[in-house]
Amino acid sequence: TVKEVGKREWDERTIDSTVKIFQEILNDRNKRAKQDLERRVRSGTGVREFRGKCCGAADEPVPESEQDIAYRLIEDFTKPSALRDAAGPIMEWAQEIFGNVKRKGAQSGQTMDTETEIQVMRDVVKECLIRYVVKQINTENSEAF
Repeated sequence: TVKEVGKREWDERTIDSTVKIFQEILNDRNKRAKQDLERRVRSGTGVREFRGKCCGAADEPVPESEQDIAYRLIEDFTKPSALRDAAGPIMEWAQEIFGNVKRKGAQSGQTMDTETEIQVMRDVVKECLIRYVVKQINTENSEAF
């Protein structure tokens, strides 16, 4: 089946692959991206204390006593079903930014080899993913009050 996600149609296999990539990015290198996401969510709430509460250690579950509202929101917006819904908008945004980076580089005579292109695109996707989720959480939070 083909599903319209964002401005273009994506087949289920592409969406599933994109969700897996998002999950890899969030959990890569001891959950650095997820910790960055948590830091950004908590900084907007005035909570100065950051101990990686939401993310926990790579292989350890977060104790229930530390599962606060920030934890629940981050978990809700990074679960596979939420990432599926976000795949189109995030990837379209990332493609736009990546296109701008390549165009500006080309204008100044700089080109990227394939390895660099992949790394830059991954970094752009990570940033778009984090910003998108933060925006969704902030919207959800502001509508709740």
